[in-house]
Amino acid sequence: MQKKLDEQTSEFQALNLPPGYATGDAQAITSVVKVICSQLKADKTYFAKLLLIRSEPGSNTPPVTPVPSLYTLVANVHRYMDPKYAKQDNQELHQNLGGTTVAARIAFLRIHLHHQFRQGAHEANWEKIDTHLESLRSKSQNYRDALASLLIELDQRLWNGKTTADKTAHLNYGFPTKAVISARAASFSATPQEAEDHDQPNNTGR
Repeated sequence: MQKKLDEQTSEFQALNLPPGYATGDAQAITSVVKVICSQLKADKTYFAKLLLIRSEPGSNTPPVTPVPSLYTLVANVHRYMDPKYAKQDNQELHQNLGGTTVAARIAFLRIHLHHQFRQGAHEANWEKIDTHLESLRSKSQNYRDALASLLIELDQRLWNGKTTADKTAHLNYGFPTKAVISARAASFSATPQEAEDHDQPNNTGR
């Protein structure tokens, strides 16, 4: 965000940023950084609430409504967070997104956050999520694809669009183990057809 501000014209900076920002005044820059950090924190809090809608602590008290399926959640998140998707229905939005990559990312975050809150967390631990994501960078593409497919399957088992929070709050689940992920990754390259099949998009659990 700060980089985008630095790329703006001097006229824009003079009108919208503290005096001295354009000339490198430390106090002006610090004040802008504080605003950016505050906004990012607010955005992350809002994002976590979107991901956990109807499944966060307290969702099992009446009236209990179903937790959105992954298919619906992906669409809802994009409509709320990006105005260009605001008027698109679920089908059109998913067609524009394409494939399962986005669904896998949303499943990763929802399962991570839900697991944190089940263990007693009162707010999202994004640092823990970032650490997990960083550890995956060193893994092979097959390993990451295997984890993605397993997480989509787990998300769909937990929240199929009909399940309510009180039906999953007690479940003992977590991320797939390394052994399970490695076995799935090995199956992808077992035959050319299987390797091709795991790249095909699915309906992400309508």
